[in-house]
Amino acid sequence: MRWIVAVIVISLTCTGAAAGPSADGTLITEQDSRSKAAWIRIVVKSGSLSDPSGKPGLAFLTARAMLRGTKKRSYNDLMDAIERIGASIEVRVDHEFTFFSGSVIAKNFDAFAGLLFEILKEPAFDAGELSTLKGIMSGEIRSWYQQPQMLAAAAALKTAYAGTRAELLPFGTVGSLAGIAPDDLRGFYSKHYGRRNMIFAVASALPQGRVERIFSKMMAGLLPGTKNVSQFPGAVLKGRKAVIVEKHGMSTMPFFMAVPGTAEGSADFAALELGDFAFGADFTSRLMRVLRLENGWTYGAYSGYGQLLTAYAAPGLYSIYSFPSAEHAARAVPRAYEMFLAYGKSGIPDDEFASAKNALLNRYAFKIDRASKRLDLKLKAALGGAACLSGPRYSALVGAFTKERVNSAIKKRTPMNNLVVSVVGDPAVLKPLLSTLPQIDSVEVVPVSP
Repeated sequence: MRWIVAVIVISLTCTGAAAGPSADGTLITEQDSRSKAAWIRIVVKSGSLSDPSGKPGLAFLTARAMLRGTKKRSYNDLMDAIERIGASIEVRVDHEFTFFSGSVIAKNFDAFAGLLFEILKEPAFDAGELSTLKGIMSGEIRSWYQQPQMLAAAAALKTAYAGTRAELLPFGTVGSLAGIAPDDLRGFYSKHYGRRNMIFAVASALPQGRVERIFSKMMAGLLPGTKNVSQFPGAVLKGRKAVIVEKHGMSTMPFFMAVPGTAEGSADFAALELGDFAFGADFTSRLMRVLRLENGWTYGAYSGYGQLLTAYAAPGLYSIYSFPSAEHAARAVPRAYEMFLAYGKSGIPDDEFASAKNALLNRYAFKIDRASKRLDLKLKAALGGAACLSGPRYSALVGAFTKERVNSAIKKRTPMNNLVVSVVGDPAVLKPLLSTLPQIDSVEVVPVSP
């Protein structure tokens, strides 16, 4: 049977074009005639939010298992085939999406595309390989939960998204993985890995027509499936809450402070990025300057919209993160809290605005100087994130910003009335400290375990 699929192809230049709806698939391309390598991204528009009740981590385990062998090749044979052609592939899963990312030397593009198609169309989900993978992932999860930053993040999400599927980290727990069987993977794969629920993206030196032919054929070989229509839940924060993850013997006291964020596709997001750059996104920003350089309380202090979770079309969270030494935490935590509230209320002053604006304008060229970078920006835009802009368009947008425009966006989009402070350490020390923070409604110890 000859399959014909409708494929939407996105423009070759980083002009901000976004993928439109398609019955059968979307292909995003970026061409660089000088490139000796090719990059392929395949996005499945389902992540951990699609995990069935009682089986957290199923999306992550399914994606990882797809790289453990196909119906034609064992895991070792598949890895050998990928390495022989000078390719690499990895997978990551967040709350909304699953990302397969690969690269290959350009002359072996067709062979690599064929292997990717085999992985997508014929995963083995072998019981023996699944058992091995579950052991590997259980060890990874235990290791991740030894990291204080991960503990603080888990408690922050558990508080900000209580009662929703977004309260859990995407990789599940040791216990939940143990209860997942091969049939669970096959069921998740059948439901979510149809071409209508995928976006394909390619950056290479190859003619666009050739790329289109290869991937149209690939999409045609996949089942149509259905598009995932689940939406990212909003944060359920009410008031200002402080939570503690109990861990003794710490030399540092890592913490997050977070408020509801702003979707990347928002008209205000570029202005907010400028404000965030001045406040904490860069090594030269206010948080680092005050908490590290002026006072020496911590080695690092940063802010951002993607620290705790990745959300493109959804608001997500805006947060700051730092890890002051235990001896300085009593001063660093209140000062960071004070700075966070002040940023939401007043924004940035003239000198920070001018410096951040100049830095962003000068640095943008390096965000689009390679085909793979432009491809990732276009892919993000297709997923509901910020538009992918050419250099002149970005310069025109940011160049027109005034301090008043930026501060207006900060005040409107960064309300501090609903907030969570998540700290890792000794509750006997932290409870009295956090109780002194202005207008904190509650201080609780939150259990977090792998």
